Amino acid sequence: MQTTPFLKNSSYVYLGKFQVGCSPGHYPPQNPGIRNYKSAPQKLVFLKSSAASKRLKRQIASVNAAGTHHSVIVSAEEFEAMPLRDEETWDLLKDTLSLYKGRTHVIATYRHSHETIVSGYFETFVGRSARKQWRDKDIISFPMYWRSEQIKNKGRQRSNLIASFEQHSFNVTVVNFHGDSESGDDLVTRFLCGLPHANATCEAYKNDAALRGKDAAAVSRVSLKSYAQYDRITKAAQRKGMFSTYNLQELNRYNVTLAIQDRVEMHLGMTFTDLPQVCLNEEEINEILALSIQYGRGVFKDDFDENELRKSFQRYKRKKSFCAVDVDAVISDDAWAQFLTYGLRV
Repeated sequence: MQTTPFLKNSSYVYLGKFQVGCSPGHYPPQNPGIRNYKSAPQKLVFLKSSAASKRLKRQIASVNAAGTHHSVIVSAEEFEAMPLRDEETWDLLKDTLSLYKGRTHVIATYRHSHETIVSGYFETFVGRSARKQWRDKDIISFPMYWRSEQIKNKGRQRSNLIASFEQHSFNVTVVNFHGDSESGDDLVTRFLCGLPHANATCEAYKNDAALRGKDAAAVSRVSLKSYAQYDRITKAAQRKGMFSTYNLQELNRYNVTLAIQDRVEMHLGMTFTDLPQVCLNEEEINEILALSIQYGRGVFKDDFDENELRKSFQRYKRKKSFCAVDVDAVISDDAWAQFLTYGLRV
């Protein structure tokens, strides 16, 4: 965790991801369009046994073994599945933290659901690595991704997350990914500065962030979003046999994709959103909007800024975030077919 050194300024200890075994199931299991992908190779089961509960107790106790008071952060995405677990699991979690009753906080981050859904698509099917080999799996379109029932259900379950912790008597602090119009701070800053009694951590991180300047990681991720669309064109052309005029052993998938990107952006002066698109229909788009509003209202209740959410949603819609390049239309175009069949110089 990049922020760990700064946490020490306020006597915080980061235990990291708490993993306690796994089930054999894969995610997502059924949909034929995405069943070969594994966003998580194995689903982790959190606090599903008394042994797991005892292990976490020992970890927390060991932090304070020297008699020095520390605040402990346990980070695990498996907490997101808690609303799906039975009451036995909730009882185990409560028992594990009983020694710290009144001093335990659940820190949840909030981001608009429509943004999380789009981000989840790239996280699942693109990640931080570009496809380079022909045998690497295809990248499916966003509409196909959304139409998976598993993805729809996951979005609905997220709406119950924070409410479920509150209903089970946990103190919940929500860190808003979007902040407010005046703060300008990034999510990590808001997280660290929102921790109880963490003023020293907050100031140390702010000072370091000012010295480092803008994080370059965001830039690389944006490029992968466009790369995914060009790669889908590459694979569609390869499946149609349009590269038979080349030596496929010498034709690198990654280089072909870059050549397509170069033609679109440098020679045609366009972006991938200017190419033919296939999008979710209005009913599906409204479904995502309704889900996003439901989640925001459930988290913030009377303080929910629906107007800000709708503005964000419209920005995503204008940017065609709920669409994908219509690869069949592209490779059927005569000029594109000529380029892909005879014009590649890679």
